[in-house]
Amino acid sequence: MNQGNKITAINFFDLPPQEILALKESREKVVKDGF
Repeated sequence: MNQGNKITAINFFDLPPQEILALKESREKVVKDGF
């Protein structure tokens, strides 16, 4: 499980800035929807 977490973190930080912004925006939308 630790390996999977490390790979996810690396993939997240390797994403282009636009994709990171898209992830943040999608999270904010979910929060606004009450989740």
